[in-house]
Amino acid sequence: MKSSILVTGATGTIGRDVAKQLSEKGVAVRDPFEARKQFGADIGLAALHKEILMKNGKWVFALLILFAWNSAVFGQDAKSSKRPTISQIEDNLVGKVERALVRTADAMPEDKFSFAPTNGEFKGVRTFAEQVKHVAGSNYSMAAAVLQEKLPAEIEKSFESMNSKAEIMKGLTDSFAYLHKALSGISEKNETELIKSPDSEKPLARLEVADLALWHNWQHYGQMVEYLRMNGIIPPTSGHQAESSTAD
Repeated sequence: MKSSILVTGATGTIGRDVAKQLSEKGVAVRDPFEARKQFGADIGLAALHKEILMKNGKWVFALLILFAWNSAVFGQDAKSSKRPTISQIEDNLVGKVERALVRTADAMPEDKFSFAPTNGEFKGVRTFAEQVKHVAGSNYSMAAAVLQEKLPAEIEKSFESMNSKAEIMKGLTDSFAYLHKALSGISEKNETELIKSPDSEKPLARLEVADLALWHNWQHYGQMVEYLRMNGIIPPTSGHQAESSTAD
């Protein structure tokens, strides 16, 4: 038997949907609130959901796509954001100073490798070639300390016989290869182990010796940059040089 309840009230999309559903039950609906009291809130909520999806379906779909994409990206970032190890950090730092210093040394013409400043308080300073050889020799000795190895005597003697730019540049690049080997072997387990450093009377932590080697390279990089500029050469690592090259 069909109900003869007559309910009055607001109209609209939701009201019409509720009325349509209740009309099948024989109810003349004019008040959706009364209808909810009799038949429960499910009909009204279903109508509300239907209206939202009809009006905003494309936005809901777009949000779902965006959420899925973000989840995939965040998942990849979580995998790629793995913390670097001490050895990776140190090896990366070696690479940075190596690129700067090797480029700077190579920018000096061979006939200027014997250059040393004379104006001002520069008495007894190293020539450009001696600067490069000094850096290379220090790289070898510091790396050997980090590795706890004895540096072969032939390597030390080889710097004495280096005269041409090609020989000196090879000695420099070879020293960086050895420094890479040493610093990439530093780990969380051995970084604070005390070792003998070639430039310290007291033992130093292995990581401290490694960082002193890097600091020493940057110190002489600055001096070599000045030598270049005194000879009218803009260092290849200079931002001004990069802009000039682009302009040309």
